Amino acid sequence: MEIQNFETLIKLLGTSVNIYAQRYEQHINEIERAHPVEGEKKTKIRDAIKSDLMEILNSDFSNTSNCFKTKIRIFFENNYTSISNDLSCYLIFRDALLSHVSIKYQYSSLNMPFGYKDNDKYILKVKSFVKKYNANKLENTITPSLSPYLQLKFFSLKVKDNMTMDNIKNAPSTERKKNKLKNELILELIKIVLCDCSAYAKQIKNSMRITDDNIDMFNSTMKEYTDMKNKNKKNYIFSP
Repeated sequence: MEIQNFETLIKLLGTSVNIYAQRYEQHINEIERAHPVEGEKKTKIRDAIKSDLMEILNSDFSNTSNCFKTKIRIFFENNYTSISNDLSCYLIFRDALLSHVSIKYQYSSLNMPFGYKDNDKYILKVKSFVKKYNANKLENTITPSLSPYLQLKFFSLKVKDNMTMDNIKNAPSTERKKNKLKNELILELIKIVLCDCSAYAKQIKNSMRITDDNIDMFNSTMKEYTDMKNKNKKNYIFSP
């Protein structure tokens, strides 16, 4: 599959969103046979879902690094046979993009520690930001709630849930080999997310291992993080 440039990738992902919206409308139609729904309400549901998914694709990507645009295009071009009818590709792209923008902000604007072996330094710096904010000494600064390390952990979990082998080139047949390939692709995506954060990129070699023992812990922490985001969206939404 040839993807000429970043703009082509966005168009293909937009097609996958459109196809998903149409399929979702068909799903609503099936439900309507058993439980009648007004046509206008049905259309609003479809449009609301499509609008939510398209918000990222309709942005100007002013905060997205050129290295990310280039490498994420190459990632899909090299590893997928098709993406225009696979919503999982869009979900992976969205999570990679938002992680990239958020972590780049911590790296370039806040000069935050990575938060792996230096998590104590990260916590101290966050506390310093909060103290300055409460004293009205900070303006136009978003205080992060997750370290880059934890953000990448959660990103890995989300990609693991969303990634399927349906459109992967030369996907293996055994589950063990599929899982191995999936982990390799996730690591490749993490490197793309950190493409212009060299100090962080040096620390991922031994820090990105996710086991069954800690998935529950991360899911629990992710719920707390999501709750915080929902309470104050302005503080946690980064524009692509």
